[in-house]
Amino acid sequence: RGTDALHIRVPENAELDAAALMGELCSRLDEFTPWTLEMAPEPDTPETLAEGRTITMGLPGRGNVQVRVAELTDTSLTMVTLEGHPLAGAVRISAEDTGTQALRLQVEVFDRSSGLLDWILMRTAGSPLQDYTWETLLLKLAEAAGGEPAGEVGVEVEELESAEARSVEEWLKGLVQRRRREEHDRRGARAD
Repeated sequence: RGTDALHIRVPENAELDAAALMGELCSRLDEFTPWTLEMAPEPDTPETLAEGRTITMGLPGRGNVQVRVAELTDTSLTMVTLEGHPLAGAVRISAEDTGTQALRLQVEVFDRSSGLLDWILMRTAGSPLQDYTWETLLLKLAEAAGGEPAGEVGVEVEELESAEARSVEEWLKGLVQRRRREEHDRRGARAD
């Protein structure tokens, strides 16, 4: 598990609080991501984020992969990887109002390599590219909020113990199952 976090100071007249900033991210994700994460590389791929939506991304050296928006709240976004992605897991991006003229932006990555080749790639070039991607996203979000970083992007990488890993897996499984139930209920309601 890895976490990138950035505390920012925002001016008194800032127009974006945590919820507004998350709205900007969902409507303009491609503007916040660096070259390491090409958004919507295929025709007819959605470019805005909505819960349940599948998003196609281009990764350097890997081609196109997909993630699904598993959960979207006013202040957080959780995307889970789909089959074919080099990593199995999820990314949660969140924004939090932490007081007068202050925001905390965070990216949490819960992942593991999908196979031996992907494990080797992540241990060499993949991890630095992933770190660069999330750090750049946080800095661009801070700029969009009209704020200034109150320091460097803090990065924490932690290997989860088996009980913690099971807890994360259960959380992710619950998100996916909830989304499937909601989709099933919507389809059932349309059939009536």
